[in-house]
Amino acid sequence: MKSTDVSRRAFLRFAGGLGSALLVTACSSSPGAGPAAAATNPSTSPPVAPAATAPVAAGSSGKVTVNLWQHEYPPNDKAYKMLIADFEKANPDVTVAFDTVSANDFEQKLLTALAAGAGPDIFRMPTWTTASYVTKGIVKPLDPTALGKSSHQELLNEYDPPSSVDGWIWEGKLYSIPVEMSVLEPWYRLDVMGELGMDKSKLPANWDDLWALCQKMTQKDSSGKISRIGFNWTWNDIWTMHQFSPILAQVKGSILSDDGKTVTLDSPEGLRALEIYGGAYKLGAASKAFNVPQAFENAKQGVLISGPFEPATVLSVNSKLEYSKDFVNGRFPQVPGDEPVAYIWGPTSLTPNPKSKVTSQLYAVIKFMWDRPQVFWNVANLLVTRKILLQSEDLKKAPWIPTFLEDYKIARPAVKSYIYAEIQTALFQMAQAVVVENKDAKSALRQAAADISKALASQ
Repeated sequence: MKSTDVSRRAFLRFAGGLGSALLVTACSSSPGAGPAAAATNPSTSPPVAPAATAPVAAGSSGKVTVNLWQHEYPPNDKAYKMLIADFEKANPDVTVAFDTVSANDFEQKLLTALAAGAGPDIFRMPTWTTASYVTKGIVKPLDPTALGKSSHQELLNEYDPPSSVDGWIWEGKLYSIPVEMSVLEPWYRLDVMGELGMDKSKLPANWDDLWALCQKMTQKDSSGKISRIGFNWTWNDIWTMHQFSPILAQVKGSILSDDGKTVTLDSPEGLRALEIYGGAYKLGAASKAFNVPQAFENAKQGVLISGPFEPATVLSVNSKLEYSKDFVNGRFPQVPGDEPVAYIWGPTSLTPNPKSKVTSQLYAVIKFMWDRPQVFWNVANLLVTRKILLQSEDLKKAPWIPTFLEDYKIARPAVKSYIYAEIQTALFQMAQAVVVENKDAKSALRQAAADISKALASQ
């Protein structure tokens, strides 16, 4: 198994969140279950969906089967099954065959099936695979008319801001319908801050202040062993890309040139971003050696950078905690004087197979699900910036969402490249060398740039 295939939901901070404590809606159990996973007043109302669309006409052969593949994630699986049942009820001549594959194995199984001409009609395409899939001819731009729009611009105008779907755009065309678009923000244990006499009304706005806060939150026992850590990054190549990319963008650095042909990482901006990235570790406010499962949820970690699904994860561990009393989220930290940038990534989407023989039916399935983002939100806490969700009552029940919506406006995806996997591996090795092994930052940056250049040359 390649480390680059590991799902974010395999990490320890989400591992314990699939029990009965997450039953936020009548048919959900999720580490991000429902907008009203707010600690004080979980909602029990079922997901709200638009009126059913017109039934799909069957072909001359009678019943049609549309094959849909997604990576395995129980809350999301539940949302899909609900939507499929509703779709099939409205369209009795169409059967949707839903199959899930572990995140570790998904891409390999998908590419093998597509190469053999036996791939699914609809599949997941994470934002980080867009460049690779487009350049290899695996996917084609969406057909706007099949989704009830006249152009790609009309599709993009369904989102606020339209730039929030950039990860699925190539040369101005949208290639997939997002199911989840996550933005990172810091989550704070207010109860820990209160215990230390800190001002809970003033959350850090920049990295220096965040690391200083985390340093104050870190505690050691009488033997000198860390008993509570202020902060920790998530340590693997997938998350290093998520975490390092926005800092690099904030200081106006980049990994590749605009045309994607030249490595630009080894630069003063790259070095500055790496220093910021490792700032908490230099202060002793973070330590990779501090490996406590669900540390933030158990108040063993003061600050965690995570997505809008975090409240339900916290509640799954301790249902007595309350949002805004015991924990809260704040805006993504910035570098003073530089360009404000947040980070967005999309692990889940609906992508049509251009070689499918049931094109009209597969688009009917995609449109049906596209028009019901509330179901994914209520059941699996998967957030997209489609206006019909942003304006819905469902989302208004989540008091932590407004700051996320503000960060969506300045959010950018990671670098778009067909060697994305090689880039994230190089960045992880760079971060590991500097933060964990205390190696020279300039040398580590130079080595990462060399590794990426080698990957580019080999293509």
